[in-house]
Amino acid sequence: MLAACRDHGKIPGIMAGDVATGQALLGQGFRAVAYSGDVWIYGQALRDGIAALRAAADQH
Repeated sequence: MLAACRDHGKIPGIMAGDVATGQALLGQGFRAVAYSGDVWIYGQALRDGIAALRAAADQH
């Protein structure tokens, strides 16, 4: 895909689910990197909330 974009004068873009992956993709030559998405953001928020509630329950 990168070669095809280069050959046709297009900017290569891709979706990255996390910062490390986004950084690696930029290093590979992608220039438009969309970071995360609503499903990933909501999923992470849910995991964080559940972990916080479990930690609070363990203290009682």
